[in-house]
Amino acid sequence: MNTSIQTVPTAEISHETELRPEALQAIQLIHQEVDTWGPEAEVELTATSASFPVLYGRCTISASPLNIDTYDGLRLSEQLQARTELSYVIDDFDDGFLALANEYATTGAALRCPETDRAVLVSRVSVFEDDAEALTDFYTPALFWSSLVQSFSIQQAMRTRFEIDFLGEKSELIGTPGYDEPSRWQAEEFAWAEQKLREGGVYCNASTSGLTAEFAWEPGAVSAMTGDQTSLLQMDSTITHPTAGNGLVFRLVLPVSGDQEELVEQATKLNLLEIDGVDVPPGFGAWSVLPQFQGVGYTGFWPNCMYQPGTVASIAAWCFTRNRIAQRVIGNAC
Repeated sequence: MNTSIQTVPTAEISHETELRPEALQAIQLIHQEVDTWGPEAEVELTATSASFPVLYGRCTISASPLNIDTYDGLRLSEQLQARTELSYVIDDFDDGFLALANEYATTGAALRCPETDRAVLVSRVSVFEDDAEALTDFYTPALFWSSLVQSFSIQQAMRTRFEIDFLGEKSELIGTPGYDEPSRWQAEEFAWAEQKLREGGVYCNASTSGLTAEFAWEPGAVSAMTGDQTSLLQMDSTITHPTAGNGLVFRLVLPVSGDQEELVEQATKLNLLEIDGVDVPPGFGAWSVLPQFQGVGYTGFWPNCMYQPGTVASIAAWCFTRNRIAQRVIGNAC
């Protein structure tokens, strides 16, 4: 599992090289989805992007060429991103509000864009050159649905902070396919992920509706039950997201502590690394302060519309790598 950290500021990513046909095909698949929305939807399409209105803002799904060789000899060919620029109303909210939104994260991180200082929601994935099939069959639909459900975290943060639903009766119309159906993640998903993690030497246990795993935070660590320092991954298909409905919730809890200011700083630092990073795991969630653990973790929620076979194992593998990156970035400061 790749644990190197390679970052390229957004402004420095080269657009001189043309996108591969596979990446252009991925954007065309997005076009096909949004093209049916009609002229009133104010959809804007280009060869490399699709822009359309979503809850509380406007989202742009785009593809950019990378053509970067990683430290372990693999080649990253492009980055795909779903970025929602939140409406001017949200700009009146402070960073504490964005931190609150990340506690209810679905598939994107809420933060201030370093280049524009605008409040945004971001999901992104860097694609390896050999992952052409995964690009079209897995990452593209995941990004499309992610663009539609990112803002559910903002909706819940509004309810929590202001004790009012700003959308009024319109909130009853919000929903994605399967949001009110039983979770599509079943026992075989968790059993398969358990098998793959155990093959990699990870201490973990699966149930019919979830998975727990421990990732080493210090050399040689196996489990907190034996006094080791580990990060805890929890996945659960029985928890309903307050605004996104049913699906799969996950969180990676780091073994770090500090006062509120320190924890917010750590979460912000990790979120910024994720949106600037290229050789990092796919970003379909957010780093946030987790009050119930008095610490920091990576949390997300995939609603039923995002179900694909093997996603539990994929998310677990991403969190395994994400844990190692976090340890290198903030571990020595804890």
